[in-house]
Amino acid sequence: MKLLWALLATTTFIVSSSVLLPAAFAGEVVANPGSDAPLALVYRGSGSCYDGNCPKVAANLLRRAGYHTRYIGPDEINAQVLATAKVWVQPGGDSLRVRAALSDRAFNDLKNFVYQGGSYIGFCAGAFLAGPWLDDNDTLPGLNIVPAYDFDHTHGDEHPRIEPIIWHGKTRHVYYQGGAAFRVAPQYSSIVQATYEDGSAVIIYSKYGKGRVAVSCAHPEAPDSWFAADHLEKVDNTLDIALDMVNW
Repeated sequence: MKLLWALLATTTFIVSSSVLLPAAFAGEVVANPGSDAPLALVYRGSGSCYDGNCPKVAANLLRRAGYHTRYIGPDEINAQVLATAKVWVQPGGDSLRVRAALSDRAFNDLKNFVYQGGSYIGFCAGAFLAGPWLDDNDTLPGLNIVPAYDFDHTHGDEHPRIEPIIWHGKTRHVYYQGGAAFRVAPQYSSIVQATYEDGSAVIIYSKYGKGRVAVSCAHPEAPDSWFAADHLEKVDNTLDIALDMVNW
């Protein structure tokens, strides 16, 4: 989740593809591989953050991994369109607004896409969406494609910050804003790839049916412009973690 005021602190803007972007972001756009490359569908619609340009950041990541990317809105999601893709990418934003924008049919088609062999990659809100419940009262179902229970990790602070995580035994520092944590039962402990310092899971890889799911409650894909806009000192480059999520 990104906040609009954070990028308004950047005073120089350019116009690109009808979207107002900070000039710093212009150098972070990655060329889209040709249509003969495997296709990754990147959600861009209600609930995806536009102030931080989360869909474009996610698309850049998949392009770096060799995927041809296509943005897709909630009204375009159906089984036929999903069948053309290898990967679904759910960027940061607001999972409740995403769910409200999706018809029940589109929601179920997305879940079936993964079950039948597609891959799902989710960041922050995308991790919430993959979990069993989207609301605090456990009344609004999520996709339920990971064997883990998500819960709040903000400790009452929704502001962006640098969050230390333990990734394969080493401390790394990722961009974080308002993300969840996952509680994982002992029998599923092998799905945990990274934890917060308190031991709760932040990145998990799991299989769902024939498909694969990689979700992060933080933002290892975050570009330099996010750190600059939020006046955060970037401690280390975590793009390798984000690429590992794509390639596992």
